Amino acid sequence: MERALVPARILLWVAGAAVPAAGLGLLALSAEAQEGGTQLTFGVSQRLEAIANAELDADSRGTTRQASTSLSFNAVTQTRLDRLAFGASGALRVVDDPAGGTRFEADTPRLSFSYGRETPAARLALRASYSETEIEFLRLEDLLDPDVILTPEDIENLRGTGTRRNLSATASLDWGLDDPLGFGLTATVNRLRYSDTGGDLFDSDSDRESLSARTRLRLSPVLDATASLGFSRFDDTDPANDPRDTTSLDLGLALDRPLGALTADLSATDTADGTRLGFAIGRSYALPAGRLSASLGLTRAAEGETALTGSLDWRQDLPQGAAVTARVERNVTSGTDDTDRVVTLASIGYDRPLGAAGSLGLDLSFLDSRTPATGDSVSDASLRATYSRALTPDWALDLGLTRRLRDSDSAGRADSTAAFVTLGRSFDFRP
Repeated sequence: MERALVPARILLWVAGAAVPAAGLGLLALSAEAQEGGTQLTFGVSQRLEAIANAELDADSRGTTRQASTSLSFNAVTQTRLDRLAFGASGALRVVDDPAGGTRFEADTPRLSFSYGRETPAARLALRASYSETEIEFLRLEDLLDPDVILTPEDIENLRGTGTRRNLSATASLDWGLDDPLGFGLTATVNRLRYSDTGGDLFDSDSDRESLSARTRLRLSPVLDATASLGFSRFDDTDPANDPRDTTSLDLGLALDRPLGALTADLSATDTADGTRLGFAIGRSYALPAGRLSASLGLTRAAEGETALTGSLDWRQDLPQGAAVTARVERNVTSGTDDTDRVVTLASIGYDRPLGAAGSLGLDLSFLDSRTPATGDSVSDASLRATYSRALTPDWALDLGLTRRLRDSDSAGRADSTAAFVTLGRSFDFRP
């Protein structure tokens, strides 16, 4: 019980230290309402979907049909210095399952909270989220951050049946932003739970808690040096496993150039299995009609294997409102069992307007995860085509097809095809 209170104490300490350490002061947002105001957004949608082999079994049980009604609510209050946001959503679903008949369920509850305050000298960010999803209806894109390449820690578990619950909270504080010497602290708590599982999954419960401190030194008007020291603890429900502690040190240099920054990073991570070492160089470019950033490096895993790592993030705006994006990352990271994995993630997207009210979107994503210690691997690829049309200023219609392939050393090869139609409406309200 005492250990469970540690992350909460860390978060409270970081948030409480924000005022004396940075001089930010958590002022009432209404005091500056004239600077931005409050906006409420309500949404409702009806989705009809047919999914062949929804559980991604090697031997398909047939086609699952479902009708789901989703409701969402978002509230944002923004001033010149602050931004407070809250979101909630959920769905009521009727499912015709070839293995279990017809069932009714409430699914996909999601809650999110964020608060940010920034001055020229300091920045405070608080975030928390909770999600609950039925694994057979979970899509890979649901776990990918649209703004930051983020590898799902539990990619190897995204098949079968059961409920996936994820609770996370983060507190971050930076001060001295406009000084030659700056500092920062970040505390994170993440809990991942699987329950009522079937197929290749099993019930599990794991926690990861981390705390990191960082500093930045401005060596010249165009050159910054950074250092970060972090500590994390991983624990699961298996009584045979002891908590695993990890300590990491990261050193970096960033050189501002007219078209973008040039970076170099060196990292060392001490785990229960050994030390992981990494080095990478990167470059960002501002393009005439887009952006490009890339990095390339080497990482030596704790087990001794050396892997080529890197990343690419590219966007190019095309004539007539079209755009193409590409994102690639190859990295050595930790999985749900806290062992090293070599993960490759790639995605390509294309969006094009069709007429005054329609648009076409094509998305291709691929994720491969390999464990050097055991040689096990799992890969997941999906292709999605979506046609969207604005029926009125408030109502929209989406039609789509999705094809998904999955290959695992432990469970074999499986594929799934889905077709869906969604009718939705959202409307804004300012109190």
